[in-house]
Amino acid sequence: MRVPILLSICAFASVAAAQRPTDPNEGLAWDAYESLRANDTLTLELRGSDTYGTRTTPLHALLYYRLSTDPRSGRKSKAEVELDVYEPTTTGETVTTRIVGDGVALHRYDLTRGTVSTTTYGYYGNTEPPSYVGSDAPKLFNQLRAVVPGSANYLARLLFDLDPAGALFANRFSRWLPGYLPTAPNGAEILYDPIVPARAYGGDGSSYLLYGVRDSATPRTAALRIDNRGTVPSPDWELSAVAFASRTARNVLEFTIIPSVGTIPAWAFVPYTANPFTGRQFVPINHER
Repeated sequence: MRVPILLSICAFASVAAAQRPTDPNEGLAWDAYESLRANDTLTLELRGSDTYGTRTTPLHALLYYRLSTDPRSGRKSKAEVELDVYEPTTTGETVTTRIVGDGVALHRYDLTRGTVSTTTYGYYGNTEPPSYVGSDAPKLFNQLRAVVPGSANYLARLLFDLDPAGALFANRFSRWLPGYLPTAPNGAEILYDPIVPARAYGGDGSSYLLYGVRDSATPRTAALRIDNRGTVPSPDWELSAVAFASRTARNVLEFTIIPSVGTIPAWAFVPYTANPFTGRQFVPINHER
């Protein structure tokens, strides 16, 4: 069910909760966020499809994040990110956009055009400047959301909400569909997504936080699957997946984001020295330092 109030998608930050939500289902999501953000590394992978008319395009994007000790200050404040957007080819897929945060600068590479844009989110030199907020992460999260293209921006949005910026920074939570009321399956009830009917929520032992699913005419749905990896007296809630769907008269967009923690590949967070396809230098389209 939708609340009769209109909020822009870009208003996520202004409506983000700074404390645990009172709704019990959103409260579980908050706890699951807390579990994820306790890790120094995160991986978020998005897969889905974008159908316009009779043409369907696969979607695939992958994000790696790491928070580590800054050797200059000795504090855990160095934030790095790798976000790769893939497009299908006749033989598989290839990276078309690569975004690299190396601890100081955020580089956005357009491999098709051979261009790069660069902004600064960390600091140079050996001492923290007076304006430094205690971590690279907050500025990195905001810059990342401004440069990620298309549906991959939802990876940046989830990273922003998880806010793994370090112990000095609080958790955040904002509704995936502003203006929609949260709901969940009742008991053994199984709910089917009205946009992607193959998606079923409930009856599998998982908990769910749902938006828009009970409205058969809804233009958008979102579902968070939350699992308890602990025991009954000591629950350990974990965010297992986020599913999103939207539709218009001619378009259906759907994807699922799977979060995980674990090993980060060695090539992540390392900026290009040249375009791997052409061997040429990337052409800067802006540079801020």
